[in-house]
Amino acid sequence: MVLLRLATPVTISLTAVPVIKQVSQASITSSAITPYTFLEEAPKTAVQLAIAHCAATQIATVQGGQADSNMKNLARGVAYEDQDVTVLARIMLPSTGPMLQADMSGTATLNIYDLSSETPDTYVVQTTSIAAASVIFDALQVDTYWTTDDQGYNFKHTQAIAAGKLEGGRVYRFEYSFDTDNDGIAYVIAEVAVQGLYST
Repeated sequence: MVLLRLATPVTISLTAVPVIKQVSQASITSSAITPYTFLEEAPKTAVQLAIAHCAATQIATVQGGQADSNMKNLARGVAYEDQDVTVLARIMLPSTGPMLQADMSGTATLNIYDLSSETPDTYVVQTTSIAAASVIFDALQVDTYWTTDDQGYNFKHTQAIAAGKLEGGRVYRFEYSFDTDNDGIAYVIAEVAVQGLYST
């Protein structure tokens, strides 16, 4: 069998007639060979989204435990009532890779929502005007805060919780938003389950 890429008919001639011992009257003829044709596999379609995102997110609290991201772009953890919560993340931008301070136009905003309330889409705490220099690192950080992987984080923010703001038995959602120059809005999201304390 001969496989050719083109579908053009080809005639292949024998250069010499094979020598075959003739035991009875026979004739040997040669004829054109019709080649088989086949099509190469078409390239597979590739689809991609270029969106500013968190490659990894993590929560760190003093006594409430430390929780690695279980969804990479959303961290879930535990804190005690009115305990400060530190959120860390590695923010990646399609245009530059790890987000830098210069990539952020303006300031960041944090809204905290009580997912256990009757109005979970109404924030209970809002922190605006978070300066890039105070939360974004221009080099990935690897330290004792970060346990998700060995690549590190470039965002870190500790939200000081006023008394009575985080109640036990509820789940709160922390939503950070960053307006970037070239990649739109980037988000860091974490959910914190709050445990009550008898001493408060």
